[in-house]
Amino acid sequence: MFKKIIIAILALTVIGAAGAAIAYNSTSENAAASPAPIAVNANAGQGKGSSSAQAPDTAQQTDLPAAEGMEGDPWEATGEIVALDDFGMELSTASGERVYVELGPPTYWQEQDVTLQVGQAVTVVGSINEGMIHAAQVQLESGETLRLRNESGQPMWSGGASGEYAGTGDGTQQPEPQVQVDEWLTYQGTLMSYQGGMMTLGTDDGQLIAFQTGRPGFFASQDVTFQVGDEISVTGFYQNDQFMAGEVVKIATGERVMLRDPNGRPLWAGPGNGNGGNGNGAHGAGTQQP
Repeated sequence: MFKKIIIAILALTVIGAAGAAIAYNSTSENAAASPAPIAVNANAGQGKGSSSAQAPDTAQQTDLPAAEGMEGDPWEATGEIVALDDFGMELSTASGERVYVELGPPTYWQEQDVTLQVGQAVTVVGSINEGMIHAAQVQLESGETLRLRNESGQPMWSGGASGEYAGTGDGTQQPEPQVQVDEWLTYQGTLMSYQGGMMTLGTDDGQLIAFQTGRPGFFASQDVTFQVGDEISVTGFYQNDQFMAGEVVKIATGERVMLRDPNGRPLWAGPGNGNGGNGNGAHGAGTQQP
């Protein structure tokens, strides 16, 4: 009898051990098939395309490079053109600085037969204005030179006092004529873009009017803040194919920025060059509303 009890106990022990082994194997297989949640969460948001990544449009937006130095300081550097648009270029200098160089209206500088291309090495002479460089001249390695401003910093494309000269690509100079204003025009619409001293206005009938806002320091001194989406009006005239703004008005507040006198000369040029505006901006009967 005692022998039978021992055999029964041994049998139960073996069966129990076998059951435990089966249960252990089953648990291990399930664990291998299903990674622990901690392993999944540990990698969340680290790769491209994760839910925490910045939207592409936001991530790609960058401010224009700001020049190092004080407002109005003379500036000269040699570097490589890394980006180019109709009104200026981004320059990477030999010292590693990246700046935006304003060239002025394309109808003026492109007529000088000096070809600028991305990758070219150039030497720029100008001055610092609101973080940008206002180029007075741009010289290529070949010696060809764009001449854009006179010694006082006044844009050659805007006319000015007699005796000022505009340069050509071969180094010769020719007199720069006075501004010829055939007709003042007024456009009204939405401010579509505003950067680098350039505004673009979109009218209700689908026109896009791009224009420069003049010397940044002069524009800023009038204490009128504009933002993309503002309803604005701009009064000016066409010089060749370039619209030259004389007055910009923020319609919601009635605030205005005066840029040119009734003769079309820039107010930022100083006394004797059109600095006679009174802020009221009446431009005569030639003004048209599109």
